[in-house]
Amino acid sequence: MSNDEVIFPDDSKKVFRPVGLWGEQWVYSFPNGYGASVVSFFRDGPGKDPYELGVLHEGLLCYDTPLTDDVIGNLTREEVQGLLEKIAALPAVGNQEKQKEKDHG
Repeated sequence: MSNDEVIFPDDSKKVFRPVGLWGEQWVYSFPNGYGASVVSFFRDGPGKDPYELGVLHEGLLCYDTPLTDDVIGNLTREEVQGLLEKIAALPAVGNQEKQKEKDHG
């Protein structure tokens, strides 16, 4: 595994996969039902921000979170770490629905 791997606390589950000949992928999942797919491509070369992050919900790409509506590219390790922390802090979807009902009911 690469020395550039993004580290996250033990409350996440993480799976590592090679991506073709030129990349690596880490898939994170958190107790709130969200997760992230983090991909790094070596072909981008030195000096590039090599990470791309997609938010997952129940294992599928999710395009409607408060954090982003798309996959985010050109990220540094620190930016990925910050996004992982924000994803882990998102309320579980069931909790979001309860809060909406409370706010409108």
